[in-house]
Amino acid sequence: MTLSPANKPHKYSLIFLHGLEMSAYRLSSVFLSDPLIYLLDDFKIHIPQAPKRPIAMNGGRIGESWFTPDIPSFNEANKKIQEMVENELKEIDNDPTRLFLGGFSQGSSLALNVGSTHRDKIGGIVMFAGFMSKFIKIDKDQELPDIMVIHGDHDKMMPWGKAKRLLKTIADRPNLQTHIVHGMGHNLYSEEAKSKMYEFIRSRAPICK
Repeated sequence: MTLSPANKPHKYSLIFLHGLEMSAYRLSSVFLSDPLIYLLDDFKIHIPQAPKRPIAMNGGRIGESWFTPDIPSFNEANKKIQEMVENELKEIDNDPTRLFLGGFSQGSSLALNVGSTHRDKIGGIVMFAGFMSKFIKIDKDQELPDIMVIHGDHDKMMPWGKAKRLLKTIADRPNLQTHIVHGMGHNLYSEEAKSKMYEFIRSRAPICK
């Protein structure tokens, strides 16, 4: 699923990865609502669709999932998104500062890994209701892009306390921002949450005149 500016080329690119058992089409509605719809003034927003596979935590039920709890499938998903990143970079003059990655839940873990391991420092990473997978290895001296973590304090699927513990290896990074949305569960539909994402991205990607 791809959303693009009307009748003009884009200056920036955002790849946003959905969560477990979600669809790119369903997620696209978030970017067609205020204030994120205004990113389409100069952003191309690419929302890829994860493959369907058995999901162990759901009793083996078939559903959309970027990876299963094993390294080979995580590496496979990582490679797929890395290829998307390279294709997007070609469309924005190979300028990594104009490329952003984001994700919801499982998708945010993959976005963090791809964004933190890219050869160049990208514009930023947004993590909604996310976590840091056990497969992600980040050295203490490794330079990271700017990261925005947005989480609901009513999230029962990935409680903030657990997510915070999983993010502890990067918690002290000065370019990591955290915003807790009061009353929000495991979703990304809150106006406050969407506004925080918009502000984070726009502060690094000024509107083209």
